This record gives sequence, structure tokens and C-alpha cells, in this order.
Amino acid sequence: MAEFKDEINCAKPRRSYLITYSQADLNKFPTRQSFAAAVCEVFTSERSKFRPQHWACCLENHADEGFHYHMALKLTSPKKWLECKRALQRKHGVVVNFSDHDGYYTAYRYISKSDENVYHSPNHPNLDKVGSPKTKNCQRTYRQRHANRQAATLTTTPQHDEEPESNPPTKKMKKLSNIDVSEFIHRHDIRDQTSFLAVANAQ
Repeated sequence: MAEFKDEINCAKPRRSYLITYSQADLNKFPTRQSFAAAVCEVFTSERSKFRPQHWACCLENHADEGFHYHMALKLTSPKKWLECKRALQRKHGVVVNFSDHDGYYTAYRYISKSDENVYHSPNHPNLDKVGSPKTKNCQRTYRQRHANRQAATLTTTPQHDEEPESNPPTKKMKKLSNIDVSEFIHRHDIRDQTSFLAVANAQ
């Protein structure tokens, strides 16, 4: 199997990937949608809960190297990529590269810069709003609420010489990334900080 020097560690599972099919055979995958469908198929398992959450695919035309497909993919839970790479080669006879990008948003920005006709999965979040003043304000509000909750938890923790109450362990709060907050805003059609707080408190 052909390997790429810049591929990410195959032993570490991830939720987001940037996948490249260089010098693409357009007889096998004539459209962005057809290539994305093949990738999503090998990342979908009936034996586990993970599956593609959303994705986007572009086609680049290099004058000296032919066509390249680039696909940004986000999964519902972390998954190792090597098995899926081998499945693509076994089923379709193609070798793809899994390169290193810091999360789905940066992978998406990378594939969007050279193709005006990026193909998106259904219900793909509007990532144009990531980095906007509205998103940043909501992110600050969320992080402040998160910090306040942590401070309250520490304040109510019993000292070592006190008899601890037999309460169930507190579930650790998930740290949200910028794209998680952006998707939350888009999903709930949040337009200002007041509506953000109202929706967040209702969760």
C-alpha cells in the first residue's frame, strides 16, 4: 500500500479528518458527491455508534498533476483512519491521504479556498458564522457560565475532615470547541446573547 510521509498518526482516533485523493481517476469518481459517498461508506459501521456527522468535498484542478479531491469529514465520535483507508483501496483501488489539520473548521477552510462549488452534506452548518462577533460573544458567555459552574462546584466540595455526602459523582462538563458553539447557534437559530442564555439554561 502506498503511504504518504505527512500522514497523521494512525494509532490516534479522531473526530475530524482532511482526506485527499491525488491524481483522481474521474472514471471511478466523476463527481464530488460520488467520492464523498465512498468515503462515508467506509466510515459508517453497523457495529458501533460512529458515523459521518457532516462533511464537505472539493475538486482541485492542478495543471501539472491532474485533479485532486479534498474532503473535510467530521464523525459523531472518534475513529481511527487506517482501516478506512485500506477499505477504500480494497473496494475502489484508490489510495487516499489523511493529513493533519486542527479540527473540522480548519480542514473545511482549507478545501473551500480553491473551489467555488464545494459539495456539502445535508444539514451542513454554516461555518461562515464562525469567527463572527455574534459567535464570539456567545462563546465568551458559554465559557463564563462554565467557569462559574466549576467555581460553584469547588466551593461546595466538603473538606477532608468533614463527612462527605453519598452523592453520585458529578459528570464532567464537556468543553465545547468553536465549531460546537457555532453549530449550537445555527441549530437553535440564536440571534443574540439573551436568546443564547435562554436556550442554554433550558438544556
